[in-house]
Amino acid sequence: MQGATHRWNRIAAVLAACGLIASMGACGQNKQSAEPVEPPAEPAGPITVVASVNQWGSLAEQIGGDDVAVTSIVDTTAVDAHDFEPQPADMAALQDAQVVVSNGAGYDAWATKSMGPQTASVSAAETVGASEGDNPHLWFSKDARNGMATELADAFSRILPDKKDDFQKRLDQWQEREQQLEDSMDAFRQAHPDATYAATESVAYYLLSDLASRI
Repeated sequence: MQGATHRWNRIAAVLAACGLIASMGACGQNKQSAEPVEPPAEPAGPITVVASVNQWGSLAEQIGGDDVAVTSIVDTTAVDAHDFEPQPADMAALQDAQVVVSNGAGYDAWATKSMGPQTASVSAAETVGASEGDNPHLWFSKDARNGMATELADAFSRILPDKKDDFQKRLDQWQEREQQLEDSMDAFRQAHPDATYAATESVAYYLLSDLASRI
């Protein structure tokens, strides 16, 4: 009888020990799951922006202000982006950029081909639905300019959400200046309702279309 009692005592002790170990493990799991998860850190410093041409690079600077660092690959109007051959340093800059700003419509195809997999793309052609074969001089189009300004502010805000109000403020300021330009164009239309023009190149087509001039 005493032997049986002794065996039951040993079994009870083992079960109690197992229960204690299990409870300790559960406590450890609860403690681990209760630890706060650190949110991903926002990028430090200004957003790295690479524009294919300075016409769009300039707009990116106006919308981004001190919160962006903009490099324009083709930074002079003396060079045609159609014929431009990017150098290895240009390709590396496009690869490493957080945002690539391009014209599109076949004007600067080399820019998007060199983008990194995580790079955000802002394209004037995509903004207004232009495609290869269309007139690529989209910076003369008020629709393209307005669309690009908004797209840039949105792209920058996604990368630096804490700066969203700053980007919106700069966008509002830019839109005020753009409205002044459009008001001047309206005044020109009213003063010259029958204005015509002739051109050997299509560069200024969008500008003159906005002026409602007849070819």
